[in-house]
Amino acid sequence: MRLLKIGLGNVNSTVGALRANADRAIALAGRMAEDGVTVGAFHEQLIGGYPPEDLVQWPAFVDHQWGELLRFAEATARFPAVFVLGVAINQGGLRFNCAAVVAGGKVRGLVPKQKLPTYNVFYEGRNFARGHPGQSELHQGVPFGDLLFRRGAGGERLRLPVPGGRPADAPGADLHPRRGPRVHPGVRERGGHQ
Repeated sequence: MRLLKIGLGNVNSTVGALRANADRAIALAGRMAEDGVTVGAFHEQLIGGYPPEDLVQWPAFVDHQWGELLRFAEATARFPAVFVLGVAINQGGLRFNCAAVVAGGKVRGLVPKQKLPTYNVFYEGRNFARGHPGQSELHQGVPFGDLLFRRGAGGERLRLPVPGGRPADAPGADLHPRRGPRVHPGVRERGGHQ
């Protein structure tokens, strides 16, 4: 049986403090790695802070998040884990609220949020474009769209360590980017946030 140790990271991010938010995430990712976490999940809009509201109308605010995401990837390259964190990106003239998958010093994929809230301060529909099923593009050479990361799918492998310190050649978990539906058969999708 292959086991994953999942870590949930809640960074007290500040809207607009891109570098400080990335620094906090890097520090927490380091603690996760020390604890043997194999998949570290952070909240949406981690880099830019949440809720960014109308700041996403400023191209520089969104564009600078990519640089901080790359810095996070470089700083966590030696950690034997996959991290998922929130970032805003400009793609094809539109702004997207994305989950970025980072492993091995690289951004491995970007999944845009499909279900945007439409109420109060969280009215994301006025600032972000919705991702859509089957979306498949590249952003700066990184897969962008309706991606599902699944074990044993072929293609580029993201090797995860096996908890318990077994040798590197022992069976572990391989993650592969795949395009396809976001909901597995037999699992009902619920409304609200992605």
